[in-house]
Amino acid sequence: MKQTGKTNEIQKNIRIGQQIFENIPSIVRPNWAGLVLSRFDRYLVRVPSEITELYEIIENN
Repeated sequence: MKQTGKTNEIQKNIRIGQQIFENIPSIVRPNWAGLVLSRFDRYLVRVPSEITELYEIIENN
């Protein structure tokens, strides 16, 4: 799949990701974040501890 300039920009610019996250309603954020983190579990053999520690933060919210 060919990446567009916009797709490439999203991957390299953390502020775009922050804007996306901030536009998600607060009540939905924990579930949404859990879905994003589950992609790491599914596609990575060794998930970094920094990622697994985020699960605890989500569960506490």
